[in-house]
Amino acid sequence: MVITCDIDGCINNLVDRALEMYNAEANKHIQVSDIVSYNFYDCLSREDAEGICKLFKRKELWDSLSPAHDSQAGLKTLIDRDHTIYLATSTDLCNFVYKMDWLERYFPFINPDNVIRIMDKSLLNTDILIDDCLDNLTKGIYERVVIDRPWNRDSSKDYSYDIHRAYDFKDVVSIIDEIERRDKEWTNNL
Repeated sequence: MVITCDIDGCINNLVDRALEMYNAEANKHIQVSDIVSYNFYDCLSREDAEGICKLFKRKELWDSLSPAHDSQAGLKTLIDRDHTIYLATSTDLCNFVYKMDWLERYFPFINPDNVIRIMDKSLLNTDILIDDCLDNLTKGIYERVVIDRPWNRDSSKDYSYDIHRAYDFKDVVSIIDEIERRDKEWTNNL
């Protein structure tokens, strides 16, 4: 299967680390649980949203990111099972080189040619899309896996769009195994 995974918020800790930096610099106490919308301006003051968004253009933020729990092992497992893995990100062009450096450091087993900068992920030709933004999962024709975060907890969309919810990359691998098993069963019944 062709599996495409978002980068920010899925295989890295971008929001968590950005909040740590912003809180330290602005003497604030914003928690990840306060981010209940994918758009910071919908859930924070304008000042805080702008301050956090400005951090996204700073190389030091990208250099300080860590891989999400089990994301390296999860993606490696999927590759080892002969799935084709792409990473897709809707990022400012100036950040793309920072992300590529970060990926080379933490995910050297991902082919750099399989990293895509794209704003509309519904244009991707993929069997499965893994993302933390529900809007990316409500368009396009593919199986949908959301990485659970406070900004994407709308169970009505999970139901309406048949979105599989994962809480870590062990869940992602299990969900993909189940999708693959179901597809093989369906094909065998034809």
